[in-house]
Amino acid sequence: MIKYLSSFFILTLTLAQNTAFIIDREEGKLLYLYEKKSNIVFKIEPLIGDITSIYIFPTDSIATKFMINGDTRLIPINSFPLGQNLNSLVYIDNYSIIEYAKNYSSNSRAGIVGAITKIDNYNFD
Repeated sequence: MIKYLSSFFILTLTLAQNTAFIIDREEGKLLYLYEKKSNIVFKIEPLIGDITSIYIFPTDSIATKFMINGDTRLIPINSFPLGQNLNSLVYIDNYSIIEYAKNYSSNSRAGIVGAITKIDNYNFD
């Protein structure tokens, strides 16, 4: 992982710098794609197209700084698994309310009971 930090975040220069990616320079393949929406950054594994991490930053400017320089010290400290398979994590610094799926009747997807559905004003369906 350390060897990739030197090539961390080669930016695609969009108008708002909303997309970045990590490339393995030795093998020449795309490792991760990052997409920013406001103060939220999604880490996407391109081979399978899954979101592996969701970073919820306190402000849009911190999210932008993370996208520009890839400073891992900016990643929020608290992490929570989404879903039962624990493949995706949500990172957030401060939160006040976490809601979990309570039963099958109000949540139609099987296996969702006990999974996080909401952190503060952020919904995860």
